[in-house]
Formats: sequence, C-alpha cells, structure tokens
Amino acid sequence: MIKRISILLSIIFFAGTIGYGSEISDPSQIGIGARALGMGKAYTAVADDASSMFTNPAGLSLSNNMKIISMSGNLMSEVPYTMVGGSIALWGGSVGIGYIGSGLSGIQETTLVSGTPEMTGNSGNFSNSEITVSYSKELNLPYISNAGATIKLLSQGFSGTASFDAGKGSGIDIDLGTITKISDDMNIGVSLKNIIPGNNMGNDEIPMATTVGISRLFKQFNLLTAVDAELSKGLLFHAGAEWSPIKFLKVRAGLDQAASAGSSATNLSGGLGIVVRGFTFDYAYHGYSDLSEFTTHYFSIGYEFLNAKDRIGEKVEEKIEKKIEEKKSVEVKNGNTVKAKEIKNKGKKK
Repeated sequence: MIKRISILLSIIFFAGTIGYGSEISDPSQIGIGARALGMGKAYTAVADDASSMFTNPAGLSLSNNMKIISMSGNLMSEVPYTMVGGSIALWGGSVGIGYIGSGLSGIQETTLVSGTPEMTGNSGNFSNSEITVSYSKELNLPYISNAGATIKLLSQGFSGTASFDAGKGSGIDIDLGTITKISDDMNIGVSLKNIIPGNNMGNDEIPMATTVGISRLFKQFNLLTAVDAELSKGLLFHAGAEWSPIKFLKVRAGLDQAASAGSSATNLSGGLGIVVRGFTFDYAYHGYSDLSEFTTHYFSIGYEFLNAKDRIGEKVEEKIEKKIEEKKSVEVKNGNTVKAKEIKNKGKKK
C-alpha cells in the first residue's frame, strides 16, 4: 500500500501539470550533479564542471579541458533519475552535450465503473527527459568574464496504451548564463533559464527562472561558500558551503528553498566528495521538509582530462605542501624544539 501511495505521489509531482495546466516542469529543476545538490543548489557562481551546462553554461569555459560527468539517484525512492554529460574545447570556447532522464513504468490504467475506479489490466509508462547542447566562451570583458548558452530539447509524457498516449509533449527552450570574476576568490553568476516565451511544448510552457549567485573562497580555511537568489514562482534562496579538511576530501552542506503549495519549504542537504588526479566522486543527501520519507541520495562520477600544464602545477603544489608539512613537523629533544627532518639527518650521520 505504501509503495502504491508513493507511486501516485510521484506521478502527481511530475505530471500534475501535463495536459491540464499551462506550465510543465523542467527536468533540470531537480538539480544537476551531486556536488551542487550537496551545496543546496547554490551553484550559479561556482559552476566549474561539466554539469554547469544544466545550471549555468558560462561555467563550461572556466576550464577548456575535456570533462565528463554522470549522476544517478532514485527520486522519492521510486523514480530513477539519470544525468550524463561532457564538454570539450571547440570553436574558441567549450562545447557541451548532455542528457537528463527520469521515468516510471508499470503505471496501472484504471477506468470508472459506476463511479468506482477499477484497473483494466493495462499498464503504461511516464518519462521526462532533456537533451542539451551548450556553448561557452571566455570573454574577459570588464563586467563579464565568461558567457554561455544552452539549447534544450525536452520531451515528457505518458505512453503504453491509447489513454496514456494522449498525454505526450515535446518542445525546445534556451538557457543563458554569465560569470564575472570579482577577484581571484570571488565570482558572481547570472542564469536565465527557459527564456523562450509562450507555449513552447504544445499547449504548455516551461516557466522562466532568473538566478543570481555569488561565491567566495576563503583560502585560509579551505572553505567555499555560495548563495543564490532565484526568481521564478516567487523568490527562493539557496545557500551552501564546501570545506576541504584535507586536499582530496570535500565536506558539503546546504539549504535549498523550493516552492511548496503557494509558499516555500526549506530543505536540508549535505554531501561528500573525493577528488583524485582529475577524478571526482560525489555523494549528496537531499531531504524534503514536508515529506521526510522521500529523502533522496545521489551519486556522481566525473573526470577532467588535465593537460600537461595542469599536471605540472599539481605536482609543484604537492611538493610545496610537502615542504610546509615538513617545516610544521617538530620533535622536542633535550628541551629544544628541533625540526623532525634535522633530527633524522643527524641520526644518519651517526
């Protein structure tokens, strides 16, 4: 019984506006990438990996290295959600291609018999998907450092039987984004999502969303902070932080506001990340304040193909960190504070 209720709620969540309302949902509204989700979706000014094509396409050109990323999770414990994407340096900037998809199968068809719903024995499926093509370029203008655009091909609806096939729709929309570097450790990002007005998916339209974000890196604490303000169905805020206690480990936490029954609900999120020589492994936990049983766990895997310059820089950084650690490492001998390295050298001479 609980599973049936969950499936029903999932259908309502995804398809409540299909065919009957004037607006439908954008698959990328859920949030793309476990790193962004772990930071409460406060990612507009951060957007520095391949998932930026879904959040702020300007971020693709922050690095022209080839990048790939994927994410998976089960929304509300019932609906599989998948994302995959990649970008490469091309045409003086970066070009990205991505896919988002979610779906639900085995939905039982019912019909009214004397006012009572009865199952017919037929079943159908629901799918919601998006294919994106993005382009981003570094501009280095006074007020815009990077800019980008994404074209989205969207498709969602039911299939399986004649009664389900009537609820299908497809269309196209465009996202725009910019990132401005205020300083080496501060960015401002702007994202305009679904800018094509009118009914661009049959009789429905995808609501436009404008998001402005700011991020700040506190290098002395290895702490990245970010805040987004999103204007769509009212004003929503997203806030997050990422702390790196050691070089390869990231610890994240965030607050994610979402529209809920004419008001807003604030959801908690968190996560962990591991970064090793271009590979990234990210986990995110996202709760729902009014539906705690639908807490979702997401997993992302990504890779950035580092060029020779980046690899040399990484090795130099490792050597510098090693020397700093050696200087910090001390031992006390005969009441005097002596560097551990010096003691080891004296021991060898003996």
